Amino acid sequence: MRPDKIIVIVLVTVSILVAGVIGTMYFTFDKGWICEDGKWVSSSRFNGPMPKETCQADPEGNGIDNKNSVQIPGQELIRVFSPVTGDVLNSPIALKGEARGNWFFEASFPARLEDENGRILAELPVQADGDWMMENFVPFSASIDFNVTATTSARLVLMKDNPSGLPEHDASTTISLTLLPDANKEKKTLKIFFPNSKKDPGMTDCGSVHPVTREIDKTLAVGQAAINELLLGPSIKEANEGYFTSINQGSALKSIKIDKGAAYVDFDKKIEESLGGSCRVTSIRAQITETLKQFPTVNEVIISVEGKVEDALQP
Repeated sequence: MRPDKIIVIVLVTVSILVAGVIGTMYFTFDKGWICEDGKWVSSSRFNGPMPKETCQADPEGNGIDNKNSVQIPGQELIRVFSPVTGDVLNSPIALKGEARGNWFFEASFPARLEDENGRILAELPVQADGDWMMENFVPFSASIDFNVTATTSARLVLMKDNPSGLPEHDASTTISLTLLPDANKEKKTLKIFFPNSKKDPGMTDCGSVHPVTREIDKTLAVGQAAINELLLGPSIKEANEGYFTSINQGSALKSIKIDKGAAYVDFDKKIEESLGGSCRVTSIRAQITETLKQFPTVNEVIISVEGKVEDALQP
């Protein structure tokens, strides 16, 4: 082979190798930069351009200063500006932050406020404040109303909307809060009825229920308020005293109407999941009935599920 051809082949081979090295460096440049004390620092001798995202200082060295952020390798997904962990708040909670477009689905993502016992205090979709169909950060905001009768430890959970249902696509961030009752609102005391394993050790009477007292903000819709308190289940203190509920957690009230002495109360299908035997059905009916019959305008309670009365709450 002629020497000049050999030289050409060598030069072409070297050029390809150099181009490959440069290309590899370029497409993996993010591994060459580390966020330290609020500044991007080179972690190797060769680097591509410095990342455009803001490097925020974090005393724990995670590259972020907001403990309410969620990250995957190389990408922060959500930032919550308010509230922040440790806040002590009255109702409503002013939620503000920003998340990447893939945190949303149909311009919203789910949020849940719950107490330390897991009782749900509020659930709502949080809406994007702008076009969400992008990879960049999209602002969001929401006002979250809650009602507590005493200082309550709680957590606000913001969940990535995951229409696929696949666990590998799940993500969430949790903010620990202390919730305060509104001392300025006029209060009303209600009775909420639960079974009690200490007062009825053998549980021989499936319909035996006992009252606990709850203080709520005064409202004209006392029947609705009473059922919503019932659906929350016993507090930690009440559970320690033997109270429990036969109603599935997560059951929701769809409507309630009181007419001519009868209370017509409709629930979603969650209340009928995994009912078991007739004893549990009797207990559920007793909890609902006795909670509503505390009101002088209610002599009879008619329970329906998804609008159906005849086959509602069958074992």
